[in-house]
Amino acid sequence: MKYKESETIELKKSTSELKEAIISISAILNKHGQGELYFGIKHDGSCLGQDVGSKTLRDVSRAILENIEPKIYPKIQQVTLNNRTCIKLNFQGKDVPYFAFGRAYMRVADEGRQISAREFEHLIIKKNKDKLRCAVFAGTGTAYIIDRKEFEGDIFYLIEKAEEYILENIHMGMRIEGLRRIDVPEIDREALREAIINAFCHRDYREYDSVNIAVFKDRLEIRSPGLLYGGLTIEKVRTETVSERRNELLAELLHRVHFIEKWGRGIMLILSKEPAAKFKEVGSHFIVVFNRKSTTTAEKTTQKTREKTREKILRMIQGNPVITTSGLAESSGLTLKGVEWNIGKMKREGLIQRIGPDKGGYWQAKRKTRG
Repeated sequence: MKYKESETIELKKSTSELKEAIISISAILNKHGQGELYFGIKHDGSCLGQDVGSKTLRDVSRAILENIEPKIYPKIQQVTLNNRTCIKLNFQGKDVPYFAFGRAYMRVADEGRQISAREFEHLIIKKNKDKLRCAVFAGTGTAYIIDRKEFEGDIFYLIEKAEEYILENIHMGMRIEGLRRIDVPEIDREALREAIINAFCHRDYREYDSVNIAVFKDRLEIRSPGLLYGGLTIEKVRTETVSERRNELLAELLHRVHFIEKWGRGIMLILSKEPAAKFKEVGSHFIVVFNRKSTTTAEKTTQKTREKTREKILRMIQGNPVITTSGLAESSGLTLKGVEWNIGKMKREGLIQRIGPDKGGYWQAKRKTRG
């Protein structure tokens, strides 16, 4: 039986081609996310066999572990093909882009070709189709969520959605310029946008996580996966105009569309607009914290959000009186605790009533929803 190379199958005559094999593995991962590689089979598909000593499999495994980033752990086994001993590797990974010996490659037909800057940029943007997670909390902690939304899309879409969500859920004041009314958020809009863009630009895309927006009663937090990069500290970013870029090509892309400047002025801009802004590292996240200006106005905005959430729950109950609290949580995007908190409040306000037991009973709405 003869074997044939493809975009997901690579053949090597022996482990003397281990370096080329590692490049092929990274190239296949960057395009397809999984593949197979054989040592002991020539490029034309004829089976030669491979000497397999006591350390051979271990040496192959170590070479892959040391020279591919992010690290992968392939399944490596000795197999018999056409009555000859060969080595078979099965590998997979989702943390693109993968680098072999510090360079990124892409599978083209049956060979690995070094990725151009534009292709690398495309890989990053494609990977950025992640979830942006946003939530409003009832108090100063995370016990009760009163609103939650998730967004998926490219980096530009997510930046816009993050800004929109924050502005919808913090207090909005106003000033008059001539005959025009200008909306003025309680947290400076330029500072907000800069913090959001930095969160996406400098996050660690190898971390399987999302950028998180958390609106509390007293503060706003913008959380980004990945700690400060290149030896930077909180003190250095607060006092010096310096920047170390984890994602250089992504930063260049954002600069070209005028989302960011080149000279590391992001933190200084935030502090010039919001001097009380705080920066901290917690676990594997870098967090920007903005204090909300007025507890009274913040409470008013939070109350509006709560009212919208209860209207949503009320509509669901009217549409399905036998819906469970877990069903309400799933449909509304709230946590179970958040639903229970809102249900308790709605009962006390006389908006709803439970008829019968928890199992087998139903909800009765005391008033119609608005609109």
